[in-house]
Amino acid sequence: MPKKSETSKVNYGELSKTILGLVAAAGIISIFILMPGLAKAVPVFSKHPPAKKKKQLRKALSRLEKRGLIKVWIDNKGKEQIKATSKGHEEFVRYQLKNKQIKKPKRWDKKWRVVMFDVPERYRSSRDYFRSSIKLAGFVQLQRSAWVYPYPCNEIIELMSSIHRMNAGMIYLTCNRFPGDKKFVNKFKLK
Repeated sequence: MPKKSETSKVNYGELSKTILGLVAAAGIISIFILMPGLAKAVPVFSKHPPAKKKKQLRKALSRLEKRGLIKVWIDNKGKEQIKATSKGHEEFVRYQLKNKQIKKPKRWDKKWRVVMFDVPERYRSSRDYFRSSIKLAGFVQLQRSAWVYPYPCNEIIELMSSIHRMNAGMIYLTCNRFPGDKKFVNKFKLK
């Protein structure tokens, strides 16, 4: 019996991420609409016969639902519907964030990007997670809830703040100078 090619196997991680992305973008989506989108987004998936595609889709949906990332139900017209949960939206944005990096231009524009946030104690876990995310992105702490970075990064900050639901309590500023900025020039090894 000939060995199956590795390229004919569906990567369930890739399939799950694609499903979550399509569902998160659409809001509520029918399974009939989901199938053609998957075939375009995951080329290996499109090569399989319809019965196998359906089985793979069911398996991926089941995994996503067990993880609490999607909700699947039958509507009053008998159609199967799927929607991303809030946890699913957060996971989708995390996937996007992992693939994004702050692009450092060849020359510094001599402007600072400052992110400040004021989040109530009841949202401590979101605040702490945001703080660790911003630190991982390369920001340096200016004060307790104020962080500085020398390159444009508003896209990453928007993604991070949407993950952690920080939009209301967060401010993103661009400034030329601030007191004590010389030490940050050295920390970031800028010219």
